[in-house]
Amino acid sequence: MMTPLFLLEPIEGPLTSLLEWFHNTVGLSWAWSIVALTILVRVVLLPLTVRQIHSMQSMQVHMPEMKALQQRYKDDKQKRNEELMKFYKENKINPAASCLPIAFLFVVLNFPSGLVLYWVTTNLWTVGQGLITRRLMPKKSTEPVKRSSRTPAKEEAPVAKVEPAAKPAQPSGPPRRVKRKKKRAKR
Repeated sequence: MMTPLFLLEPIEGPLTSLLEWFHNTVGLSWAWSIVALTILVRVVLLPLTVRQIHSMQSMQVHMPEMKALQQRYKDDKQKRNEELMKFYKENKINPAASCLPIAFLFVVLNFPSGLVLYWVTTNLWTVGQGLITRRLMPKKSTEPVKRSSRTPAKEEAPVAKVEPAAKPAQPSGPPRRVKRKKKRAKR
């Protein structure tokens, strides 16, 4: 019976070669080679991680709407799931994207020191990356924008307009003032 470890062989071989290259060719110690390999892997995975953080932020922003859907269909589980899936699709939310595994301290304590070093490095990277990403990408607000008479309307997709054949010339400058007729008192 084959074990699931054979699935990792295509990844293990190149990473082992890269680790040995950092140690033998670049001249780093094994500890620094592990740190360098960890950072390199994390840089390669950066786009995926950014998507994960964006998805998590999007889930937080849309949470009130999702709770309202869950409340509306609380008695019909199938309809609730259908509406939630439709909501996820409309808002481009991947509920599973924010659930990537996070390497735990109680599991790692009995591992070899190289693996613990990898775990510490990757978690420090994750914390720093999260702080930077959250500062660079502000949260999106779902609150409706309060409009006043001076708030410009949302830009919409351009629509082909048919212009009238002859349009009277509009004077440039400030708007024209219109005089109002005074009401005459009845005698």
